[in-house]
Amino acid sequence: MTYSSLLAQSEFLNGCVRAGGRLAKILAKRGQEMFVRHSRGAGGDISIGADLLCEGEFCNELLAIASIDSEESGLIKCSGQSSDIIVLDPLDGS
Repeated sequence: MTYSSLLAQSEFLNGCVRAGGRLAKILAKRGQEMFVRHSRGAGGDISIGADLLCEGEFCNELLAIASIDSEESGLIKCSGQSSDIIVLDPLDGS
């Protein structure tokens, strides 16, 4: 199976590629807002602006197909009817 055929079949992969493409451009600019410390996330560490930006982009793409259990915000409910859950550490995957 080729990469192109996988993308053609998967809403999940398409969403990840779209979010990742947008984020790569934004994060490359290394704006000051990316380093601002926010509150403690659901995973226990302090979230920074880049974490929250990444979470938002992935949520924009994926919440239509599944709920998201994010290190930053905890469980975010799917906007559709799916019972699937995507586990997400949106920036570094640690």
